[in-house]
Amino acid sequence: MTELLNFEADRRAVNITINSLGTELSRDDRRQLFPEFGNLYPVGHRALVSCDEYDQVRSVLAENPAFTASPSLLNKLAAETAVEKVRNTCKR
Repeated sequence: MTELLNFEADRRAVNITINSLGTELSRDDRRQLFPEFGNLYPVGHRALVSCDEYDQVRSVLAENPAFTASPSLLNKLAAETAVEKVRNTCKR
């Protein structure tokens, strides 16, 4: 059960980070939305708070052993990054 809760906490922190990129949400507000547990807590959370781009989020996850052992979230994030880059290109 602990593994599941840690995964969900980490997923939530990553989703909050990704969804807040390019918005007016401050870094302090973002940090307050993160759960206070998980494999990324507290070091990974500090790194996620400072992210301004998708590639930075991927880098934070790639540096965490919990995500390098299970790359499915990294692969999903890579796919989302590619889709977002295409969307941004089309908007121009």
